[in-house]
Amino acid sequence: MPDGWQVWLEWQAAVAPKNLVEIRAVESDAGNYLGYVRVVGRRRQDAKLDGIVDSIPMNYIVQPVLRSDGSRKR
Repeated sequence: MPDGWQVWLEWQAAVAPKNLVEIRAVESDAGNYLGYVRVVGRRRQDAKLDGIVDSIPMNYIVQPVLRSDGSRKR
C-alpha cells in the first residue's frame, strides 16, 4: 500500500496517541521496512464459517519463554 506507514501513523494517532514507542518507530522507519498491507479476498459459497468469537479471556497466565538455546526465562 503506497505510503502505508503514514496511514499507520494516522491510525495510531486516533486509537493510541500516547503509544510513543510505536509512533516514533514508524516515523523513524518512514516506510523503509514497516508499513500497512492491503489484502482483498473472497469467500467461496461453500465455505463453512467458524462461530463468532464474542469474548476474549481477561486473565493472563504467566508461562516461561523458551529461548533459541533451549534455556527458559520467566
